[in-house]
Amino acid sequence: MPIKVDLSVHGLVDFVLRRGSIDSRSFNNDTMAEGTRIHMRYQSLQDGSYQSEVPLEEDIERDGYLFHLHGRADGIIHSKNYDIIDEIKSCNVDLDTFFMEQGEWHLGQAICYAYLLAKSNNYSQVGIKLTYISQVDEDDNEIIKRRRMVKDFLFSYDELEKRVLSLLDNYLDFYQQIENYHQKRNQTAESITFPFPQFRKGQREAAKYVYQVSHDGGLFFFE
Repeated sequence: MPIKVDLSVHGLVDFVLRRGSIDSRSFNNDTMAEGTRIHMRYQSLQDGSYQSEVPLEEDIERDGYLFHLHGRADGIIHSKNYDIIDEIKSCNVDLDTFFMEQGEWHLGQAICYAYLLAKSNNYSQVGIKLTYISQVDEDDNEIIKRRRMVKDFLFSYDELEKRVLSLLDNYLDFYQQIENYHQKRNQTAESITFPFPQFRKGQREAAKYVYQVSHDGGLFFFE
């Protein structure tokens, strides 16, 4: 019986592929809010072949684990030859620099969506479009006037599967260490005893609360 793991595309790709500076000027609440606005405006301007915010999910078995991989693609473009995953990114830095620094991460995310799409629909190939939109083009609020950069890719199903399985293997290297720790922790917890002859004042009451929260779930704050 495989071990079931619920895993989002962001959880997988961000852990394995995210790189770069910890400088918060590129990633903060203001740029995220502006990015959401740009995403929605850009999506609203597309034609009938464009499908926005598409949920995708599939079960993938790997080395004794059953991953339920899921996420939401920014857009899917339905074309005559093949469908295209559109991954939209906006930033307040130079677009070329942003792609050079973060392109592998962005492409990895789109590859996961493309694989889920291909697997669900038995597609032999899926296109990928990385759409970069500037957040700093003077005072232009109209999305159609902002500087844009597009990177196009085409992958076969086999190429997509190979890349996604490689990401899962990298993720598993760390996940298995966590699982081993949890097993040792649980084994120790079953045999542990109170290390003193008797409780001091308040310790028995605290132990009751800790037990209840560990059994029922939730948070326990103790000072």
